Amino acid sequence: NSEVDGLDKASLTRARDSLAQAMFFTGLDYAQTGNKDLAIDEYKKILVLNDNNLLAQANAAIAKIYKDQNRYEEATQYFEKALSKSDGRQEEPLIAFQAAECYEEQAMLDEAIKKYQLATRFSNENNPLFVKSLLRIAKIYEKKEQLEEARNIYKRIM
Repeated sequence: NSEVDGLDKASLTRARDSLAQAMFFTGLDYAQTGNKDLAIDEYKKILVLNDNNLLAQANAAIAKIYKDQNRYEEATQYFEKALSKSDGRQEEPLIAFQAAECYEEQAMLDEAIKKYQLATRFSNENNPLFVKSLLRIAKIYEKKEQLEEARNIYKRIM
C-alpha cells in the first residue's frame, strides 16, 4: 500500500527530506556556535533518517568536527562514509582531501596518497584542490624517499 495514514509516499518523502534539512541546519548552527557535541547529535539523526540527499553532507560534517578536534581515526571513518555516499558530487574532492589529511596525520601515507589522488579526479576550475593534492602527494613520496614518483608528480603539476 503506497499510503500511510492518508499520506502518499511522495508526501512522506518530502516531509522526511524537510526534517533532514532542518536537522542539518540545526547541526550547522550548533557547530558555528561551538556546541560540537549537539551538532554531531543532529547530524547523526540525519544518518538514522537515511536521507540520500544529505547522507554525504552529514557524514562529512561529523568528520570535519572530529578532524578539528584532532580525532583523526573517527574523522576518517566518517569521511569514508561521506565518500561512499557522495556519488561523484562536487563536494567529493574536498571530502577526499580532508580524509587524506587525516590519514596523513595518522602516518597512513599510502591511504593518504589514494585519497589525494581521488581529490584530483576532477581537474577543472571547480576543483581548487587539484594542484594542492598533487603537491601533497609529491611531498609524501619525498618523505617515503620515492624520489622518482615525486619527480613524476612535479612534472604533472608543471
